Amino acid sequence: MPKVSLVKCSSYDPEEIHSAVKTSIDLLGGISSFVKSGQKILIKPNILAPFKAERAATTHPAVVEAVIRQVLEAGANPCVGESPGVGKPEYAAQAAGILEVCKKYSVPFIGLNTQVEINNPEAGRFKRIYMAREVLEAEAIINIPKFKTHGLLAVTGAVKNLFGCVPGITKSQYHYKVQRRAELGLLIMDIYRFLRDKVKLSIMDAVCAMEGEGPSAGAPYNLGLIGASGDAMALDEVFCRIVGQNPQAVPTLYPLGKIEIKGEPLEKLRVHDFKTVEFFPESAFHLPIPAGLFNRLVQEKPQVVENLCTRCKTCILVCASGAITEKKNAVNINYDKCIRCLCCSEFCPEKAIRVRRNPLFLFFHKLLQKFSIPAARADH
Repeated sequence: MPKVSLVKCSSYDPEEIHSAVKTSIDLLGGISSFVKSGQKILIKPNILAPFKAERAATTHPAVVEAVIRQVLEAGANPCVGESPGVGKPEYAAQAAGILEVCKKYSVPFIGLNTQVEINNPEAGRFKRIYMAREVLEAEAIINIPKFKTHGLLAVTGAVKNLFGCVPGITKSQYHYKVQRRAELGLLIMDIYRFLRDKVKLSIMDAVCAMEGEGPSAGAPYNLGLIGASGDAMALDEVFCRIVGQNPQAVPTLYPLGKIEIKGEPLEKLRVHDFKTVEFFPESAFHLPIPAGLFNRLVQEKPQVVENLCTRCKTCILVCASGAITEKKNAVNINYDKCIRCLCCSEFCPEKAIRVRRNPLFLFFHKLLQKFSIPAARADH
């Protein structure tokens, strides 16, 4: 039975964070249960893009610092690595405050840039995947996700954070090739299957989570928690329960059965005002609705908020389908080309691209729920 520890933590004060992280690990048997002296450990935070920690879109540097301290105390050799979707890894890490922490402890920061193609025999669907060589060279991984909502996958947590082990530009290519959210979920699940034995521990930064239009344009939500588990999927499921997100609606999860909770009781941690993401179930594609009408009236789409847009062209850079261009000093989205990957919204530094849904979406969504039509999931 997987174990998940939950510890209350009210702020990002470094010592409070260190105490909470240490307690969360101790509840699972202590750092020596996961890390051995002399091992080369890759610490994998979520550094989505060059965003400051206050935006709640990246793992907070205080949590990274606490994990570094734990690994060093165990006598292991840590490095911190990431491959953001946009920008150089070092620049993104500096903006997030994580590069400074690495320098403080003389811990190397590495970009997960060197792409290799590997066999994935345990995969459910994707038998060959791309991975960063730097990930393969580590003896063990400590995964430090940020708990956030996600416009395509409902939530992003410990399992989704491992998608960052794929070099940045390849993630965009995957979005172009794998356009349905259920299929994207299967891809990430297969990456998780490949890395599962190497990911010894996942520690969730949920002191300040993100609700609403995540994973970057949403609003900070003070959840006040640090969570830990040797099972990334169990950790995600528990946090879904805390915020009221149905785990069965998350394409990167499958039912695990019983999970043992250590530390704070889950029932006392549940919140009821957390804004989750609702999206139209992909089962609706099989309904007798003309595709063109469906796309116009119901399917989510990115829209530019002109008064927020600074013409930085980040959206043009990350658009895998070439749907976004600049015309007459304005950003234009060609919805005939748009694949609804929502990367433009995810990486916009100004929150100037929002996900829009027709009001009819809510009506159809509730109608489908009434008739128990399942959410977007594929056979795991």
